[in-house]
Amino acid sequence: MKKRILVLEDNAAIADLLKFYFEDDGYEVQACSIVKEFNDRIEKFSPDLITLDIVFPDAHGLDILKDLQNSDKTNKIPVLLISGKESEKEKGLKLGAMGFFGKPLNITALKNTIKDILKDR
Repeated sequence: MKKRILVLEDNAAIADLLKFYFEDDGYEVQACSIVKEFNDRIEKFSPDLITLDIVFPDAHGLDILKDLQNSDKTNKIPVLLISGKESEKEKGLKLGAMGFFGKPLNITALKNTIKDILKDR
């Protein structure tokens, strides 16, 4: 069974790029650009890993991370933060993110981290 990655990214071009790269590595991927859509999909899709942007017009990614960490349904799902806001890195890691990747992305490092996280799941 393919591992599943749920991408929450407000930039459609970046979301499409991540989806392409992750699918090329054999993962099943769904991408969302709206927080409400993400909240609807998370239960239906049952992701093995989430990539999460930090800046959204209608929410803050660290608040979403807190909600994920505080829910019994989602607190075991590894979350990787992807953002141009390097200033949020330390806070995100303290809140439970398994990693932080700045923009522009080092896609090789991101893919290797995902592979390492998911290999034992």
